[in-house]
Amino acid sequence: MFNKHITQGSDQLPRLLLGLVLLSLLLVSGCATYGSYDSYQSGRYVYADVLDYEPIEGDVRVNAPRVVCYEEYNDRKPSAAAPIFGAIIGGLIGSAIDGGYDRSAGTVIGAVAGGAIAHDIDRTNSRRGTQVRERCDEYDDYHYEQGVAGYKVTYQYAGKIGELQTDYVPDDVIRVPYELVSGSHY
Repeated sequence: MFNKHITQGSDQLPRLLLGLVLLSLLLVSGCATYGSYDSYQSGRYVYADVLDYEPIEGDVRVNAPRVVCYEEYNDRKPSAAAPIFGAIIGGLIGSAIDGGYDRSAGTVIGAVAGGAIAHDIDRTNSRRGTQVRERCDEYDDYHYEQGVAGYKVTYQYAGKIGELQTDYVPDDVIRVPYELVSGSHY
């Protein structure tokens, strides 16, 4: 049985080596094409030196948050369970107090009295249970003002000068789409 595994494993050895060689070539070719650009979602980019930038005036969307506060009432409603629970407890107490043979009169009187008492207590507590609390919600209101809408950036890449527009102040180096610096646009 041991010899059988060695024989089968040696048949797969050339395939394994071929796979490793192909994987190595793929990795090496990927590193070789990386060069001076990086890949980012929609395409390739290069890094260019920023020579100058100037603000572009225009309409700028400005967020002016608005807070709206209101009072929220939390009314507690009387419970249907309270009179039922009170009637059961009252019936048990009435049955225990009534010393007679049948005990039904004491049970009925105790149930009615317990239900009525529990209902009154629950109704009184529900009136006291109204809670008022302040709630505030925030809404975003937008308006437009005159201001800096973007920046016109002058950059240099591979000895050539170009321009593009950004919505942020650039650093010393800016990422530029490769299509802008390829030979077709100069």
